[in-house]
Amino acid sequence: MSAAATLLIDAGRTGIRTAIWNDGQAHPTGSGPGLPLLAGSDGPKAAARAIAANVPPGLELDTVAAGLTGFFEVPERRAAIAAAIAEQLDARRAVVTSDVVTSHLGALGGDPGVVAAVGTGTVVLGLASDGRWAKVDGWGYLLGDAGSGFDVGRRGLAAALAAFDGRGGSPDLMAAAAARFGAVDALPGLLYGDDNPARLAASFAPDVAAAARAGDAVARAIWAEAATAIVEAVAAAIDRADLRGGDQRISWAGSMLDVVRLLREPVIADLRERFPDARIREPLGGALEGAARLLTPSIHRRLTPVVTTATR
Repeated sequence: MSAAATLLIDAGRTGIRTAIWNDGQAHPTGSGPGLPLLAGSDGPKAAARAIAANVPPGLELDTVAAGLTGFFEVPERRAAIAAAIAEQLDARRAVVTSDVVTSHLGALGGDPGVVAAVGTGTVVLGLASDGRWAKVDGWGYLLGDAGSGFDVGRRGLAAALAAFDGRGGSPDLMAAAAARFGAVDALPGLLYGDDNPARLAASFAPDVAAAARAGDAVARAIWAEAATAIVEAVAAAIDRADLRGGDQRISWAGSMLDVVRLLREPVIADLRERFPDARIREPLGGALEGAARLLTPSIHRRLTPVVTTATR
């Protein structure tokens, strides 16, 4: 490892991962709890401190390349965020963008197209070869994130509470919620009082998947609606970024699309029907590899509207 290293960061709402980029590979250095809200009162510095907690002490850094959840939503703070990261990590420069940008670069390797990043939240990004881009959803659990782990988990918990009330819902999901969280009627206090309610709700998504695989009609409908929501977001990104011809590539990122039978397969089938000429392909890499691509001059120049650089 060189004396002055390049640090890669993938910071989502659920967790933060860091790695050193060396010899064309990402070598993990740490992982920890999710990123604080960038819109919070101390957002930039709090985010920088949370990232630094996952970096080995004494590491001499030249460049930091980071993808952060919520970066798109705080345009007035982007410069302060990049500067805070460079200062906190004592790096010569910090190149910072949204985690959906690094997910896009990782999945498509810098090629134009659409990437659906679906984990705890949902955000879809379309990038055209001429620099046009469009972000769809990513509005957070109060206003969006359709089809996400939070969305599936929240719907499952709502169905559990409906069954508890005797107004339909799913007895199977009520039993699953009791097994995971305890008393079902205590769920509101547990969820509303949690520091990260989106992550807590998303933790129920595997239980909704298990119920769907066992034949529960309510759970199956939740997953079907999630698939439709993701397809609609991809279609909107294709339309808004005006992706045509060779620019119509589609890939994905995030843990939710690892749910193959319930989500990935129906999403791909619907997209193939709507966009028969699109090239739908497995992701080439993840968000950390995408962060490394931020340092490629041609890609960096093309992404200038969505990347902020701070130099110490």
